[in-house]
Amino acid sequence: MKNEEKKPQNGKSTKIVISGKLIAVIVIIAAVCLGVGFGIKTVLSSTQKVTDIGFKNIGELATQEANVTVVKTKSEALKYNLPLIGEGSIPFTESKNIFSYDIDIKAGYDFAEIEVKPDQKNHKVTVKLPEAKILDTDLNTDSFQLYDETQGLLTHITLTDMNNAFAEMKEEAMKKAEDNGLMDKAKENAHTLIKGMLAGSYDMNEYTVEFVDQ
Repeated sequence: MKNEEKKPQNGKSTKIVISGKLIAVIVIIAAVCLGVGFGIKTVLSSTQKVTDIGFKNIGELATQEANVTVVKTKSEALKYNLPLIGEGSIPFTESKNIFSYDIDIKAGYDFAEIEVKPDQKNHKVTVKLPEAKILDTDLNTDSFQLYDETQGLLTHITLTDMNNAFAEMKEEAMKKAEDNGLMDKAKENAHTLIKGMLAGSYDMNEYTVEFVDQ
């Protein structure tokens, strides 16, 4: 008895042919869905502005501080210039702000400019000091006082005007502080402070400290 091969009932055989390109496409799609990298990646980009921040070593010796109150008047008005009359401000067009701020002025020295030369043989330390200088000018916004605020017709005081006023107030405060002996007091206090620092390394009962202006 011969073994007979079984054939499909309809007498036809079904053959499925999958091309190599189709396989590649299927593999890539599966890789993307599974998060597997095949040289394909999603790039998320954003644009941002980075602010440059600089860090510097600070070696300053502040020896004196002055607190100055500055009163400032800032005004704007429309002007006229007429024959036989001359120049002047048109009435009711003047805008005016009268205000004050406390400004802290610090004076002192840069450590890098101070020279210390010990003389162990003669038991003397010579300190060479440069001229005292302004180290910081701080306008205290909490001290603001407003005395008058007038809004005129067709004129207004801009932010630029106010910013210029702040700069002028700082300059005026520094001048007032210097005229009242800020630098002399800074120098006097520097002598006291530096002697105290040197006392940690030298016996002040045996050593003398001499200050010399550079």
